[in-house]
Amino acid sequence: MHEWTELYFVIYAEDHPLTLELQTFITLKLWLSFIAMGWFSWKMLDLTSWRYLGLIKLAR
Repeated sequence: MHEWTELYFVIYAEDHPLTLELQTFITLKLWLSFIAMGWFSWKMLDLTSWRYLGLIKLAR
C-alpha cells in the first residue's frame, strides 16, 4: 500500500500540489506502515532461534 500511493503522488504531482493535508496524510500513512512492520517483526521473533533473542525481549 505504501509504495503504490507514493507512486501515485509522484505521477500526479503536477495535478495535485503538496498541501498540508496531503503532507499530513503521507506522514500518517508512513507511521502506520512503520507500526505494522514493527508488529510483524515482533511476531516473527517467536519463529527464530537467534541466541540474542532474550536480550531483545528484555528490552521491551
